[in-house]
This record gives sequence, structure tokens and C-alpha cells, in this order.
Amino acid sequence: MKNIFKRSISAITALSAVASVICASSAFAEITPNPVISRNCPAYSGTGDAKTANDEHYFSFCSITSPDYLAYDLSAVPDNKKKQVIAVWYTTSSFDSIGAYVNSNMIPSDYTIEVNKAKGGECPKDNWEIVETVKDNTLASRQHIVDMEGYNWIRLNIAKADGQEGKSASVNFDIHNVSDCISDSWLFLGDSITAGGMNNCYGTGFATHINQIDSKYFPIQENGGIGGIRSSDGKENIDRWLSVSHAKYVSIAYGTNDCWGNPDATQEYYENTKYMIDAVLKAGKIPVLPKIPASTNDDVKDNVPLYNQMIDKLYNEYGNKIIQGVDFEAFFTEHPDYLSSDGVHPNDTGYAEMRKIWAETMYKNVYSIKNEQPIIYGLGDIDENGIVDARDASLVLNEYSRMSTGADCSFNEEQKKNADVNKDDLIDAIDAFYIADYYSSRLTGLTTTLESYISHEDDGITVPAFEKNPTNGYTEEEIKKSNYTPHFTLKAAPDSTDDRIINLKINISGAQFKWSTMGFVLDYDSKLTPTYNGSKVKVQWDEAVSYMSHSIEENKNTNQLVICTIGKSDMGMDGTIATIPFKIPDDVSGINDYTFSINYNGGELFTDINDSESARLMQAYLFTKGLESTEITVDSGGETTTENTDTLIGDANCDGEVNIADATAIIQAIGNKDKYGLSEQGAKNADCYNVGDGVTGMDALAIQKLEAKQIDKLPLNE
Repeated sequence: MKNIFKRSISAITALSAVASVICASSAFAEITPNPVISRNCPAYSGTGDAKTANDEHYFSFCSITSPDYLAYDLSAVPDNKKKQVIAVWYTTSSFDSIGAYVNSNMIPSDYTIEVNKAKGGECPKDNWEIVETVKDNTLASRQHIVDMEGYNWIRLNIAKADGQEGKSASVNFDIHNVSDCISDSWLFLGDSITAGGMNNCYGTGFATHINQIDSKYFPIQENGGIGGIRSSDGKENIDRWLSVSHAKYVSIAYGTNDCWGNPDATQEYYENTKYMIDAVLKAGKIPVLPKIPASTNDDVKDNVPLYNQMIDKLYNEYGNKIIQGVDFEAFFTEHPDYLSSDGVHPNDTGYAEMRKIWAETMYKNVYSIKNEQPIIYGLGDIDENGIVDARDASLVLNEYSRMSTGADCSFNEEQKKNADVNKDDLIDAIDAFYIADYYSSRLTGLTTTLESYISHEDDGITVPAFEKNPTNGYTEEEIKKSNYTPHFTLKAAPDSTDDRIINLKINISGAQFKWSTMGFVLDYDSKLTPTYNGSKVKVQWDEAVSYMSHSIEENKNTNQLVICTIGKSDMGMDGTIATIPFKIPDDVSGINDYTFSINYNGGELFTDINDSESARLMQAYLFTKGLESTEITVDSGGETTTENTDTLIGDANCDGEVNIADATAIIQAIGNKDKYGLSEQGAKNADCYNVGDGVTGMDALAIQKLEAKQIDKLPLNE
């Protein structure tokens, strides 16, 4: 086998310490916390925004143009909590450069881990000591054990990204205390379902979910998913992956591609998986084995139970040497609406639920095995999982939107009691705001209960109020002077593959990173009907709301869709909110006009996480100045007389503008093509660096340079 991963002597030497620092490798040994000690510490870089690498938001990455560094001042951390640490960096690339769907991009390939004894304050220029050197790296994430006794500084010094100087690396960088032992470190190996679901940047990650369940813990969590690969690929590469991994728990989640159209290879799958389990055990680590997800795809669904019989066999053979992971066959059988249109990969909701159930199952099977406590449902806990978080806020807001159409409340009695958090005998947007703000405050260190938070008993926190009128009584002149001028833009065009489908894009602009919560009604033409994924309205959520919970509800009696978002911070972006396909009736022929609009009716929302004064003014501006109706004329052949399909270089999200949202769309598409793939026109527009080379991270960088006025036009050819 070709050796595509090279390490220096220092890297090999560092690995020899693993046996002494990994806690007892029993599947049911109690976990010792390995907390993050670098969160929001003073951070420095020559070319990157260093603070984005160690804040609580894993969707924000520090982009560094190599050669350059990312340095942390840990002088404020007590010496006994940094004697030995794990330095771990994350990207959104595919875990390794293998398989048919390689999308490795913006990863540190040649770098050193360095420490310094200088006092805290100004970032030292000299006397850095190299503790580990890595060359020709192909992995999208790495962990490094570092002895920091007597040292105050640590840095990731990147010489090359993607094998070249001058290219950018995009990383999050955490330092965890492992002075007692490595106990809470995880590597999730698998195929595209793992790749799409276990990145620590989309929605709430596994580590954050664990922390929400029990604040003692914040795991090291690496995503080892690679699209398109099978158990045979895992078997071929696992020894190499384990040789550079300090993870204690290793999840082995292959099988979907093995059984896709192939019911007769169960024995081969069993042998490959057995090899990987033995490799993990031999490395002194603990294997975790989940069930293969159920599918509604005709080429997969009947084969999944056959392959999962092999997993049951492995459970019986290995007993308590392995951890039984999530039963994803049962989970997706119960929730087929969590699958995307291909019937194999989860949709956005499915991936979010996948991360959540991973955390809940591992907390039960690993973290709490010696001290299992019953889950106590309480105020704000709508999904009854013992945690109050953004998902509960989203559930309340969705239910409020549904009830506003005249529907009865669907919550059970316990959920109704928990949802009415301000005890006014109503379930409405005020309750959702309370929950969302409480969750946001918990992320920044709040330790009080939701009851105390609402009653202001502890710290006098002011909770935002909700008003029915989005204009909030502002005058016409005041609205015109708003600092932010958001606009909704609607774009509709026939689908390129089905002339009976019209795709509507809802775009937002003028308030980049100034909003988190949104609720509005879309009116659609009565001649059209939404398309469905199961019983749910079909929708593709796009980059503007990537970092928020979102929902769409239908009011069939009024030809309306209610669209809502809730975020834990003000990360709403300019760009496309959602793409919604509508069906033209089969009996309609000839040329027809179809109209879409967003109208102000008195209950819409568009505000920041604090519902600040400037946000209220911004909201008033949007719902009086920033609304648009769009009319599309379509003939029976599906051609439009209103849609402009001319190429706009750099406009990756096809919203008619070139800005930072397009750079984000490109990076997301590279990191997860299945989830964030560009449209055909978007891909043409996105190729703006050395046109003809295809879409790469350099195209995103070129757009960023245009946004920063480092260049004055696109394309950029070098």
C-alpha cells in the first residue's frame, strides 16, 4: 500500500507516550473530563482572525495564509490544568484523500506544534520550541499530546496548506487538559453519513450536546467520515489512521455503501469490520459500533437488516470489549422523514437528530455507566430529553406558527406546561425567546436555572420582549435612518430537469451577521402547490441560515408557508435563505404568470439575539421597505421570460450579488457536496480563480479579496 502519510521522528516519539496517558481501556471505565482550556483565551495570528479559532462557535474558522501561525496565551490557566494537553485542530474537509469523492481543501499539510515560556501579554517573536513536526499531512483533523509544564504559550505554525506555500488553511484550534489522562477523546470513522453528520461545525455538535447533558465534559471530537467509501477502505487505512490518533473511543460506522445494491457481501463486511475492531483494541483504544442506518432507497433498504445481523454477531462475540453505538436502523425506520430525497442520506433535520442521539446514547452507555441518573423533564424542555437548548426554542416557535393558522396545540400536557415558560397561559414567541436567550447565556457561562433567569432572581438579566407589530411605532424618518437595510428578494425559475417544477429562492441582504431570529409568511400563487418529502414541505435550506435552527410550516387553506429560524448568536448571513420547489398542475398549459410575495401582516420577526433597539429598527425597515413581490411567466415548455441566467462571475449562490456569502457557499460545497452542493449555474459562477480549474478554495479566497478591496474585479487569474 502506498504510504501517503509521512511523519517526522519527533511525531513518532510523541506517540510512544500514548500508553501511559490513555486512561484504563475498559469499555465501561469511568470517564475523566478533559475540558477545553483555550476557549476565548488571547489568540494571535499574522494573517488570520485568531479569535474565530477558539470561540464557542465551531462554524467560524480562522483562515490563515501559509506560512503563518495561530498562537494562544494560556498564562491565565493554572499550571496544574496545563501540565499535559492535547492540541487538536479541525477543518471541514473530507477526513483523508482517498475514495471517489475526494474534497480535501484548506488543511494544514506541513506544520509544527510549538511552545514558549514567555510571560502572558504580548505574543513572543523568539524562543519558540518545536515539540512536534508534521509533513505531507492528508488528514482533515489531528490531535497532538504536548507537555506544557513550565510553558505559557502554544502555537500551530503552518508552513504549507494543501501542500503549498501561499495557500490558506481554515481551522478551529482547541487545547484540552489531559494532565490526569486522555479519557474523553473521540474519533468517528465512517462514510458520507458520518462525514455529513459528525462535523463539529454544522448545528450543535456531539461535543456540545454532551456538554449540555453534563457540563463536566466537553469531548475532543474528530470527524473521520469520507464520502463513498466501504468497510474494505476502512480496513485498508485504519492502522495508519490509528497510528497518529490519540482518541480513546473510535466509532466504526461503515456499511451503507457495502450493502448498496449488494445483498451477498455480508461475510466480507463482517470480516472487514472485525479487522477494524481488533485494530482499535490492539492500539489500546475502545471500539464503538453503531448499526447501519435504515433506508427507503430500493437498492439499500432490504439489505440493511442483512448486514446489521453481522453487527449483532460482533456484539455477541466481543461483549463488553466494545461499546454498542446508536441503533440507526431502528432510528431511521421510526423517522423516515429525517432522510433526504435519495432515501439514504439524512436531511438537515436528520443530521441534527443524528448528532443529538449519538450524544444521548453515549452519555447513557459510556459517561453515566457508573452513576446513571434519571432524566428529569422541566421548564423549557419540550423534547423531553433533560436539556433546555435551541431545539426546544425552535419547537415552541414552530408550534406557535402552526397554531397561528387556527390549529390546535399538538403538545402533550407535560410539553404544554414546559413550553409556557413565562406562565401567562399562552404558548407563543415570547416563550421561544426566553428559551433561546437562556440557552445562549448558558453557552457563555450562566449557571442559574431557567426559572431564575426568567424571574431575574439571580443576575438581573433583561429578557427581550416580543411585540406584535414589527414597525414598533417608529416613524417613517426613523426607519429610513436604520443602520441596517435588510431586503428580501424572491427569485423564481423553472427547474432545469423538470419543467413542471418552479424553484423559488428566498434571498436576504443588507444585514450580514446582525440577526438570528426570523419569522415571516410567504404567499404563493394559488395555481401552484408545494412539493413534499413525506408529509413535510420540501425545502433546501441554504447558506444564510446554515448556523441556525429553521423550520417551514404549511397553511394549505391560505396558500401560505410560515418560515422561522432561531439562532444562538447573530450569525444570519446575506445570501439564500431557502429554495422551495412548487409544482405546476398537470392540466395547466400555455403561458402563465405565477406570483410570490412576502407581506407584512403584523406578527413577523427579524431581530438579533438580544432584540436590541437597532435590531427593532432593522426589523421595521425590512417589513416596510425591504419586501418584494415577484412574478414569473412560464410557458408549457418550462421557459421563463423573466429570469436572467447570465453568468455573474463569483455569484456562487445565484442571488444576483457577489459578496462574502458566495465565499461561504463555495467552502461549504467543497466540505460537503451532498449537503451544500452548488447549482449548475452557481458552479459556473463560482469558478472565478484561474477560470477552468474548477471550484476550489482559491475561488472563495478570490471573492474574499474582492470583498476586502484587495482586488477590484473577478475573475482573478494568477
